Amino acid sequence: MNIKEKENLIKFIERNNLPVSFVRINQIHGWDERDAIPEKLAELKKSIEREGLKEPLDVSIEMNDGNNISFTGQNGKHRYLAMKQLGYTIVPCKIM
Repeated sequence: MNIKEKENLIKFIERNNLPVSFVRINQIHGWDERDAIPEKLAELKKSIEREGLKEPLDVSIEMNDGNNISFTGQNGKHRYLAMKQLGYTIVPCKIM
């Protein structure tokens, strides 16, 4: 995790009093960039770079063969895609 990621995650924690988990972005699936609205994605990337993430992603948990855990995105597709394009490796999630 780079310094910018850490700073933005700290901002997120300070801003929200929610139970969140920090999940590796490569463990989350179910969202496709082809479904994104380019203008919304560009705006969100700028916002995250300036202010950090304001809301966690909503994900559901899945147990795969061999007890490997992965997550399916439920809410926050554009936030997920923006953070992925910005190079985040860990993202705050609310597990539903």
